[in-house]
Amino acid sequence: MEALAKGNLNYVDAADVLRCCARINYHSNDLIRSLVVEILHSNSIGSLNCTQLSGIALSLAKLKWGLKGKLGGSCFGDKSKPDVLFMQCVEGITQRWDQPDLADQSLVTVLSAIGKWGPTWINQNKEMVSCLVEEGCRRTRLSNYSIGQLTAIVHSVGTLGCASEDAVSSLVDEVCRGNRLSELNPSGVALVVYGLGSTGLNYSEQIYELVEKALQPSTLANMSNQGLCMLLTGFEKMGVRNSELLLPIVREAAIPPRLERMGLLDFLGIFHSYGRTYLRLAPGPILERIVQAFLAKGLIDGLGNRDLLNVMRCLAMCKYDRTEIWEKLISEASKGNRVDQFTPKDVSTLCWVMATSGVYDPELFKLLIDRYCAVLDASSVAELRIGVGQVVHSCAQLRYRASDLTAMLWNLMKENTRVAPLQLAQFLWMMGVIGWLRKDQYELMEGLKGAYVDADPSCHKKMQQFVKDLKLYARARKWGRLGIIDEVVPTTEYGLDELGKPCPFVHEVGSLLTKLNVGHFYMRVLGVVNGFVFSVPKRAVVLTLHSGAFVFNVRERQLKLIGPLAAKIISMEKIGYKVGCVAYHQWKALDETGKTELLLTAMEYAGKHIPPPPEKKSKKSF
Repeated sequence: MEALAKGNLNYVDAADVLRCCARINYHSNDLIRSLVVEILHSNSIGSLNCTQLSGIALSLAKLKWGLKGKLGGSCFGDKSKPDVLFMQCVEGITQRWDQPDLADQSLVTVLSAIGKWGPTWINQNKEMVSCLVEEGCRRTRLSNYSIGQLTAIVHSVGTLGCASEDAVSSLVDEVCRGNRLSELNPSGVALVVYGLGSTGLNYSEQIYELVEKALQPSTLANMSNQGLCMLLTGFEKMGVRNSELLLPIVREAAIPPRLERMGLLDFLGIFHSYGRTYLRLAPGPILERIVQAFLAKGLIDGLGNRDLLNVMRCLAMCKYDRTEIWEKLISEASKGNRVDQFTPKDVSTLCWVMATSGVYDPELFKLLIDRYCAVLDASSVAELRIGVGQVVHSCAQLRYRASDLTAMLWNLMKENTRVAPLQLAQFLWMMGVIGWLRKDQYELMEGLKGAYVDADPSCHKKMQQFVKDLKLYARARKWGRLGIIDEVVPTTEYGLDELGKPCPFVHEVGSLLTKLNVGHFYMRVLGVVNGFVFSVPKRAVVLTLHSGAFVFNVRERQLKLIGPLAAKIISMEKIGYKVGCVAYHQWKALDETGKTELLLTAMEYAGKHIPPPPEKKSKKSF
């Protein structure tokens, strides 16, 4: 600072000091601004070569990233001098395509810098970034890259998200060419898998050798915790569905020596990666080991809002079911004035977590809904698209009635400018679940019948289910009629769980019914899966309720039936069904005699008379 004040540093020296600050992670906002001002005032951009320009750009990107946490958001602000200098450096390189000083390393460096600078800048300058990506992926350049440069370019291209199909194809061909794979170290393997996954490349035989190398025990053992997270995320982005392929990575992350060395960021990375991949559907002893190590280090205490919510969200995605752990996390979220600091996204995330995990605090949930009402008007369209759906789902799941929230959402829906058809259908569905659906609202369903046909394929099934449930709630209110085909639909999917495998609980109940010599049919009843119908005319039904059919109230210390299922049972009874229930948490604790008595009680409640087994006729003697 003293040399700058005396004017003893020229623009070359200022650029060197800036690079040194980035290399040693020296984050002084005043010094950085002063160095940038010195470079800009000298009007020296035109006299700097590509190596110097790319070096300045990367230094600025590293320093900006380092200062984010201290200053809350971009440390430089909008249209500040560092932003101007960064733009000039990138433009200076793009103007020198034909000059010999545009070396491969300069191109790799500036692409890395752009990736670190942030998505907002990338979107604003997409055409220029696309040109840089295409130049970096030219086959003549790729063949000249060292293995380190190739790794960096793959990672940068994936981060930037501007690569064409030809560019991605060129990258894959080069990575898998000759002995390139053997040159990759474990860190490089993680970067390449993450980068290729981020480009939108699907998992295929084309990269089989890369995957095989990534899963070698020696590769995983020498990979950092961050590398393991990148490997998991990369495979998830490629659409890997095989949990057996991913398990070796998580097993490596969960070995005791690694867990002892893990810090907060490592745990957050593992939770995030575990939650995003299809490992969340796999058995959870490995996850349990990671969670226990996380708790043993006392890392829950003092977590920031965003980190705490990330942990809770990922555990909910993994279907983690330890009630006592959820109580600790919910208690931490309730402390102090956390709720008052939550953004709309934070509120909707925590609501979704409590509804999905099956453990909730009614007092905290009320505070969250009040907070959401207070900040709803200030929400952006993007926040509404995600947040409204999560909040509506949570209110339905917990059968929570909030007059202020429903009034605000109804007004929002009637405007029909900031919501999608799926959100409207979900809102009407929630009103039906909590028992507040009005006839004028139900009449909007006529407009939804065509909407879900044109909806995005990922939304199509949800729209259909919402409309089908709305028909049921309307029938219970005598607003409409359902044909027999809508009421009772036989299915061959006999008690399948979410992995598509037969459910032992449902099969046990079915087997016991057969043993009792009761004629029965396994059917989907009004969308309720795992129902045994004894008589269609008498509409006598026994439902098998899994653990996911209940939520646990931490205040009252009792289980409560989830809203959608409770609403369906109420509606079924209103239209003449007699419904008995068998709950898994009761069933699993009983012996054969107890199970029989539980089932008979449910059947008696459903009004079904069990006939005695028919007597065998004796043969006549002649």
